[in-house]
Amino acid sequence: MNRTTIASVIALVLLIALIAAGLVLGKSYFNAKELQSLLEGAADQGIGYEVQIHNPWTGDYSFRPEAG
Repeated sequence: MNRTTIASVIALVLLIALIAAGLVLGKSYFNAKELQSLLEGAADQGIGYEVQIHNPWTGDYSFRPEAG
């Protein structure tokens, strides 16, 4: 491989990594906003809840309000 090809491959890999990082950060941000909204709504209505964070990188979670 020549230098131009190697540089192009490195640039492509870095671009893919940057896009992946942006997607993970975006998902984390919007999951945090959604969870914050759920928690505020439950608190406003006096409803108990259980929250479990499944993935701290992306903010994947489970939200279970208490019945009753």
